[in-house]
Amino acid sequence: MIDFIERFLRGADLAFAGLGRAARCRSLRRVYLWLTLFAGALNLLFLGLGIWALFYYLPINESLSQWEIFARWIMRGIGSIVLLLVATPIALVAVNTLFGAFAEIPFYAVLEETNPQLVAELKARAGLSRSRSILYSLRRLGMLLFLLVIALVS
Repeated sequence: MIDFIERFLRGADLAFAGLGRAARCRSLRRVYLWLTLFAGALNLLFLGLGIWALFYYLPINESLSQWEIFARWIMRGIGSIVLLLVATPIALVAVNTLFGAFAEIPFYAVLEETNPQLVAELKARAGLSRSRSILYSLRRLGMLLFLLVIALVS
């Protein structure tokens, strides 16, 4: 248990060190601003469309019994909670899939500070094709959604 806590704290320390480096680098701040704007807008779009779909496909009218009305409100509430949990990861994966530079620019900028030779070597290599990159992103999204469903059910 102690080993797990030490590794967790070391990982958190590295994450905060990376955030500090990102905050000091002007180009990274700009990339993260655009990433946040795109992902936030896409997240709001997914949430808005999802909540609209819940209310559109689960209408409440006078012909329903009290129990049916109650059940539909419960389904709307549960659906909204699931949307809140799922919309953000889907938006981040979608932005990463559509705009691969959002992942590439911060990676190279931070690596440039620590190992410039490796950056030059990596940039010289051929990367993944666009279709293969999208396939990998969709596979990660599927795994993320699968694990999220398992976490919600258990």
